[in-house]
Amino acid sequence: MAHVRLGQFDDAAAWSVKAAMQPNAHILILAMAAFCHVLAGRIGEARSYAEAIRRAQPRFGVEEYLNAFQFSADAAALFRTAAAKIGMA
Repeated sequence: MAHVRLGQFDDAAAWSVKAAMQPNAHILILAMAAFCHVLAGRIGEARSYAEAIRRAQPRFGVEEYLNAFQFSADAAALFRTAAAKIGMA
C-alpha cells in the first residue's frame, strides 16, 4: 500500500504478486494485486486476479475491499477507478 500511496505502481504490483502467491492468500490480497496491476497498466494480469476473486467470492467488489481498510478519500477514489476498469466496481 505504501508504494500505491507514493505513486510507485510498478513496485506495488510486484510486491502484490509476492503476497498473492502465498498459500491461502486472503481475498483482500488478491484484490490488492488486481487493483495494483490496473494502476501499473497491466490490465490483463489484473483481470486474471479479478477472475480468481469472482470464482472464490462472486459478490466481492471494491466496496468490500475499502471497508476492510482505512483509506483516505483520494486513495479510495484511486481504488474505485481501478476496480471499475476490471469490473469490480
